Amino acid sequence: LLVLIYDKEKNKVAGAVIEIFKVFYSQGDAEHFVETLPRKMIMINKHEGEKQDNKFLLLASEPTYVTWNEKAMLDETEKLLKKLKASSTLIKDISKAYDINLTDLGSSSEKIKGVFFAEPLVIPLATESARKEAAAVSGEEILPRSITKGELILGLTKEKQKIIEPLALFSKTIITDGKENERKRVMQVMAESALLSNISVVIFDRTNSFDGLGQPTDKRDELKKYELEQEPIGFPAKKFQIGTDVKVELAYTNPEGFVQLFGIGDNIISKTIIATMHSSKAVNINELIEKIKVIPPGDEPNAFEISKIVRVLTLINLMYPGIFDRNNSVEAMVKSSTKALGKANIVDLSKSDERIALLATQNILNKIKAYFNENKSGGMGLMVLIPQAVVLLGDSQKLIEKDMAAIIREFASLNIGFVLSGEKEIDTPKDLLTAVEARINIVQGNDIGVQLKGQKSYRVLVRPTLSRE
Repeated sequence: LLVLIYDKEKNKVAGAVIEIFKVFYSQGDAEHFVETLPRKMIMINKHEGEKQDNKFLLLASEPTYVTWNEKAMLDETEKLLKKLKASSTLIKDISKAYDINLTDLGSSSEKIKGVFFAEPLVIPLATESARKEAAAVSGEEILPRSITKGELILGLTKEKQKIIEPLALFSKTIITDGKENERKRVMQVMAESALLSNISVVIFDRTNSFDGLGQPTDKRDELKKYELEQEPIGFPAKKFQIGTDVKVELAYTNPEGFVQLFGIGDNIISKTIIATMHSSKAVNINELIEKIKVIPPGDEPNAFEISKIVRVLTLINLMYPGIFDRNNSVEAMVKSSTKALGKANIVDLSKSDERIALLATQNILNKIKAYFNENKSGGMGLMVLIPQAVVLLGDSQKLIEKDMAAIIREFASLNIGFVLSGEKEIDTPKDLLTAVEARINIVQGNDIGVQLKGQKSYRVLVRPTLSRE
């Protein structure tokens, strides 16, 4: 759709505001998708009784003013069409992360075209939208501008020098000192840089702190203060709930850590469970029980002890119904969602007790390791973020936490990045600290110190986030 708003002076046309709209037929959750985009889109939902709703999205070019002559009009229209075409390709790529299907109206069926053009208010709606934009001609793009994949835009020095580093230098990072929300802001900036580089992230979130990643920030003026040309953006994001989206698969669970968490002790009960978990690779507790039941009774374990093991495992299963089963969520987490952006996978630990939070985290980390052992990545294939890491990694006496630290150490050889945060560096396991190559400490507020391996440290004022904090 081409919209022209004429500027008249003494009954003569002096110029015009031009705006072009690309129309898509949408199938899926278009409402949430539109909310995450930093640029204006118009959504039309045509509801006719009990029939299926027909949704259309109108993607707008930037409105622009030209003086009234044929060549200027044609040149500007052609320029807007080229930009809109590029933006349309990106929008269609991003839409795949939201499980919606966008079809160009021109490629839609005659029936769908008829539904759209039968709506008499479409053209006036687009015209009114363009009229409101006419007073403020902008040069915004659909996606943030001046983004180079693989870069981390940290912020500014006190001398107003922009600090941009290769993201690869921060693939093994620890963030310490300051307040939790200050550390979280730095972590979110790093997550955004990964997502803009088409690297998905997995965040283990205990406090729902990263829910804003899916929504663009409303602090546009703050971005300008930090000389950022990028526009606010909400990233493709999915929240994974323990028990519904994420299960604890016994085949990927550390057996020694499992029996320790449930306080089974060092005895024939625990030894039999550990041995059976190692040998059987059972997926869930019911399968493990069946493997235990067929053990021939002898001196150790005898028939009474086998029955006791079955009772213990049955009780665990009753305590946590629906938790122990095949975990199919990890492959969905690690695959890039679109050609343009990575996906934020937020594992919600807020509703789980400490035992299940630890088991679920270890399970996901172990399955991530297994995935990348089979699917090698040329560059950074994934970034794992663990805020308040002391809660999940700080107790070396817990075998499940010790196992997680060992898994994270292996991430470097698999091109998996990790970012840990905590109040004190000393709370991080020593053998994991030796793998860290970038240290960020909060001085005060957004003032941070950065120490990269083999380089001099420096100070920087961290930029605002593109998404909501």
